[in-house]
Amino acid sequence: MDFVKKNLGLLICALVCLLLAVFLTVKIFGARKKMQAQVKFLNEQKTFFERAKQENYKLKPEKGQELENIVQAQKNFARVDELYQQGRAFLSREFTFTPAIPLPNSSPEALKQISEQIRSMTDFVIRNDIDFPGIAKEYAQIVQQGSINPAEFKPLFRQLHIYRHLLDNISTAGIKQLRSLDWLMGFQVREEDIYTVTPIYMVFFADLETTQKFLNILSNDPKMLFYVKNVQITAPDRYSRMVQEATKNQGQERTVNPGASEDGMPEEAMMNAPGRQRPPTRPPAHRQTTPEEEGGAGDMRSSGPGQGRLVIPEPRRQDFLVFEEKIAEVVLRVDLYEFQNPEPPPQP
Repeated sequence: MDFVKKNLGLLICALVCLLLAVFLTVKIFGARKKMQAQVKFLNEQKTFFERAKQENYKLKPEKGQELENIVQAQKNFARVDELYQQGRAFLSREFTFTPAIPLPNSSPEALKQISEQIRSMTDFVIRNDIDFPGIAKEYAQIVQQGSINPAEFKPLFRQLHIYRHLLDNISTAGIKQLRSLDWLMGFQVREEDIYTVTPIYMVFFADLETTQKFLNILSNDPKMLFYVKNVQITAPDRYSRMVQEATKNQGQERTVNPGASEDGMPEEAMMNAPGRQRPPTRPPAHRQTTPEEEGGAGDMRSSGPGQGRLVIPEPRRQDFLVFEEKIAEVVLRVDLYEFQNPEPPPQP
């Protein structure tokens, strides 16, 4: 203890020096690791420039000239921008129909035109034998109101134009039963940069071939750009005619001698046999039988007393109805894209 008391200052200095030495050692190793990473990065850059020099790449322009790859990049950009503008002009030219829709000058004239279009569409579906009880119901409500805001002329008559065009496509495809044709956003549309989206929802009944034809008509429509977003088809499960007839005639099964047991012994004899106990009452077994199981009888009937079974004929190939034409309920979600006319570039 006397030694520690006499040399306390020296021990404190030694401890501080030890801590400084540890701190400096950690810093040195950290700086060394960082330096190695920098050296590796510089070597990679050096390797890149050496390869560029070996393969005769020009990394800086000659005196008084532009760098060749920069000139080519500018040409590529100009070409891509030209193709983009051409594509946008084509889409806006082919799939923009709003300017072609004539608009009325006043509210009474608008109501008159809407009534005429409703009458025309009603005559159209009747003439083409299309069952559509809710045709143009939203427009009939507008007519009943008695007035229309002029600001609504453009979206309303635009929607009427699309409505009539869809009815034409439905008639062309051969759909005969239409339950609903609705606009999910009303008169509004979803606006994007260069186009607008009009979501449409419809439900109809048709066979699968007619449904596929209608989808093809929408996808290849030359006047309007439709995108089929979702299709839900619900059709009845029909496996075989035999199963359908058995289900339909349930409760009217044809049996022969229902008082017989499965092994051919009459039920009274079984009850009187020694060691036999009367089994609990249960419904007769329903099992399909073949002529071989019935002892080779060709008429598929029981050949003797005590043969009581449900007789169902063997299914034939033409009895299976999996691929038979059937009427399905189709729920269709479609987006209509309308491209806007590109704005002219600003004059310098």
